[in-house]
Amino acid sequence: AKSSPDIQLGYLFLDVVPASVNQTAAWANASGMRYVMLNSAWYITSGHYNVSVGAPGYWGGMAGLKQAVGWFEAHGVKVGMHTMSAHIDTRDSYVTPVPDPRLGKTGNLRISSALSVGATSVATVTATAHLPTPTGPLASACCDMQIGNEIITYSAVEPSGLSGVQRGAYGTVAAAHPAGTPIYLLTKAEGMCCWPDATGVWDPDGTLVDEIGANLARVYDEAGFSQIYFDGNECQERPHGIGAMAQAFWRHVKRDVLSEGSAQTPYTWHLDSRGGTTDYSATACRAWFDHFKSGIVVSTQQKLLTAQVGWWGFMYHSLAHYATTPDELEYMGARAAAYDAAPSLETGSMMLTGNGRTMEALAKVRTYLELDLPAAVKAQMRAPDMDFC
Repeated sequence: AKSSPDIQLGYLFLDVVPASVNQTAAWANASGMRYVMLNSAWYITSGHYNVSVGAPGYWGGMAGLKQAVGWFEAHGVKVGMHTMSAHIDTRDSYVTPVPDPRLGKTGNLRISSALSVGATSVATVTATAHLPTPTGPLASACCDMQIGNEIITYSAVEPSGLSGVQRGAYGTVAAAHPAGTPIYLLTKAEGMCCWPDATGVWDPDGTLVDEIGANLARVYDEAGFSQIYFDGNECQERPHGIGAMAQAFWRHVKRDVLSEGSAQTPYTWHLDSRGGTTDYSATACRAWFDHFKSGIVVSTQQKLLTAQVGWWGFMYHSLAHYATTPDELEYMGARAAAYDAAPSLETGSMMLTGNGRTMEALAKVRTYLELDLPAAVKAQMRAPDMDFC
């Protein structure tokens, strides 16, 4: 998992539909990266991770996904699965219609008076000052609480309770609750509060994390994947939780794995093959790497992991951003060679099709992947703001 030469190949990170499989394989081979990582549309909901049958997925269930992965493999391209493994989707059966008792919870408030089915405020015995205050257009997703088998959300924190309460959230059933009933704040994936489909996370000390790890391993083995990305794990509040999902996955998986995650700690260096990825910048991508991402690359290597210089954005021209140019991908390839790291693109089929210079740009990356440079040259190539041909 740590010594395979595939660790330095990188991947295209994008949504793939059956109609784009041929073209996607051609892009991956042209870049020399030879991996494609499927974005999250391959599954229906995080939690159970059942393979998408219809919208928003495209695969027609496991049989269709397995066929696509096999086709990629036959054309020299390996396939990875991207997961939002820290949180559980509001639509997943771990949440609705009856919340699984193993969802992560914090606090132990109690309601001070009986709560009727139609009530839109909740009075509590204990002070509520520690509860998150909703801000922003999607902030209500931060404020999920469980009382009995019902999930509620609130829009305001009062000294004596909660107001603006939505009852029976996410398809749970509103019910009457007697005075003294416990009410818990569902642990949120920190930083993901504005994700409308993210209810909460699993308890890293409970049994649900092992079950979800088994769900992922089942799909990984059956579909024939070669790589997995554990995204969002930095949102676990406790450091050992960052490695809990990867550890659970490894307990159940049967195939070889190139494992990668969005956060590395002393709890994960032995679980991941590589790390150090952040999302791309839409502009000034060179400065973004030299003055920000390069520090993550070095830190990742100090944690005994191969580093990523991705995810590097690849875009077409729009009012929001300019089109990625071949020299920018060459810059990524040079930095990958300089740091013995892996280049990866965060993009989409429409971006790659609409750019106009895609194959030219991908060929630039391949050139640097094929180099065998002396250590002194690599050190020289790490100087910021320098182009190399």
